[in-house]
Formats: sequence, C-alpha cells, structure tokens
Amino acid sequence: MKKIVILMIAALLLTACGSAESDYTTEQFETVLKNGENPVGKNVSITVHELVPDSAFGYNIQTGEHLNFVSSDNPNVE
Repeated sequence: MKKIVILMIAALLLTACGSAESDYTTEQFETVLKNGENPVGKNVSITVHELVPDSAFGYNIQTGEHLNFVSSDNPNVE
C-alpha cells in the first residue's frame, strides 16, 4: 500500500515538473518520502535508469533505489 501511495505522489509531482528549478535530487526525494514528509508542490530532478512504457500503470520511469514515477502520457524522457 505504501508503494502505491508513493507512486501516486510521484505521478503528481512528475506532472508538475517543468523548467522550474528543482527542490530535490532523486536521493533527497527518497529521504523525504522515507521520513514521511509532505513533498506536494515540489520539483524533483531525476536520472532515468529505465523507462517501461507499457507497465500496468502506464509509463513507468525507474530511478533511484526504490523510486518510480508514473505517467499516463508519454513523458518524453530517455
């Protein structure tokens, strides 16, 4: 259940990301989530380790140790 909540938060954050300055790196963001902090409205700068375009949730962007971002639309990342 906790992973699903993290995926939903990550999906919301991914849609908010753009050219704005990042608030967190991947590692910092994972720490924020592990500490139970509220990251809503923050931007995360990530390095894409793998893009799975046909996952059960849509486009699954794998990054970090335990962090995935999900988008229903093609996020146009490599």
